[in-house]
Amino acid sequence: MSAQLNNAQNWRLAYQDYKESVQATPEGGYYPLPAFEVPILFSSKILVAKTVSNIPPRKRWRWAGSLSALQNLPVGLNTQKSEIISHSLYLNKSKLLIYPDLTSNFELILSGAFWLRDLQLTIYEFTGVIQSTTDLLKDIEFKIDDIASYGR
Repeated sequence: MSAQLNNAQNWRLAYQDYKESVQATPEGGYYPLPAFEVPILFSSKILVAKTVSNIPPRKRWRWAGSLSALQNLPVGLNTQKSEIISHSLYLNKSKLLIYPDLTSNFELILSGAFWLRDLQLTIYEFTGVIQSTTDLLKDIEFKIDDIASYGR
């Protein structure tokens, strides 16, 4: 697979949401953050997930949660959401996500880090051309044939 990932024009903001936990007790207890259920069906195989959180003083929190890609699969009589792949995300970092070619139209859910007091999740979608290795091989074969017939 080949793609121009460093070209800013090949990316678009697909999703952004911020969640803040509610204080449950005067002593400082908080209700857990709910999961981020991204209301988009993605078809692009390349995404970037970015998390931002305010980490309280004297805390060493690093993990933002598990980002799962789900797809409806016809299993039995009912269509069921099945996890395709899951990625660990870390606080205040971005992660490049490359999904397998066998997936089409999947959704994302970020969950797991219930102790966080706030979290922003941003998803960027790659919109540029993705060239497969098969396409690259065809280009190479064409160039070799062209070179071979040059002196004839």
